[in-house]
Amino acid sequence: MARLFGEGGVETRLLRRWRDAAAASPPAFFLMVEENFAGYAAAALWRAVMGRRTVGLLFRGREALEGKSPRLRLKRWGLRLLRRVPGVTTLSIVPFRVEPGLAEIADDWIDDPQLWDLEDLSPEPTPLSEAVRGAAAGRRLVVSLGIQNEAKGFCFLAGAWSQSPSLRADWLFVAAGKVASEELPVAAEFVANGGYLVDRFISDAELASLYKAADVIWGVYAPFYDQASGIFGRAVQYDVPILLRRGSAVETHGLELGARLATVEYGVTGDLAGALEAAAAAEVSRGNRAPEMRARSEAILRAALMGCS
Repeated sequence: MARLFGEGGVETRLLRRWRDAAAASPPAFFLMVEENFAGYAAAALWRAVMGRRTVGLLFRGREALEGKSPRLRLKRWGLRLLRRVPGVTTLSIVPFRVEPGLAEIADDWIDDPQLWDLEDLSPEPTPLSEAVRGAAAGRRLVVSLGIQNEAKGFCFLAGAWSQSPSLRADWLFVAAGKVASEELPVAAEFVANGGYLVDRFISDAELASLYKAADVIWGVYAPFYDQASGIFGRAVQYDVPILLRRGSAVETHGLELGARLATVEYGVTGDLAGALEAAAAAEVSRGNRAPEMRARSEAILRAALMGCS
């Protein structure tokens, strides 16, 4: 975001604590309100009293709308309150046309920046992507990127791989990203059955090269993790097929965008082979909508932060 604002001639300063943002005089931009919702709300209200603008990006809007726990009820109430406060703008990164109920708790929406932020759509191979292609030995590649944990569907991916000789014959499953400590036994079984694991931080160059190497990107996340997905956004930009959980918010958004995707019921291993075939066979998307999404999103951000369009 600093780069994007800099390209528009706007100087930015990165703050690590919400208390610092509360005291700062320039417009404040919270990149993820869920990182500390209480801090966001407190800073926004204090800044409103001082006549200062505050903007926050809302990632887990559906969770806030539908959640039954006291924490999520309080979050829903807080977001509704903030909509009435002048100078405070909460922006969903899931469009209202995908989730109309979000208009109750957010002032407006932008497209997830990870749907429109890339400039180089033809990344170079890296030693990692070349090694993965070599290990595939002619099989197609399913690649799971980022932290490997329950929320990101690692248990489903690893379990399906370990239980399905037929999948292993036709595909190579690659998990590239740090494995959560509680998933290490699952990861060990995954590797023992021939899965390709890269249990470390993945650089930006490696990440881009793995998108280009993949036949299908893994996006089948657990039902409790139903939010906008940067992995999905990058798959859309690179025009790589992605497999998603059936019924997820990302599926709805992907269909609306005309993305290359297929879906599977979470945890249903028997349906996975057919779903992967469907994803791999998905037609090339209808065209690059990133410029359109970027122009609209940047205009809304400028208006919210600086009062101009």
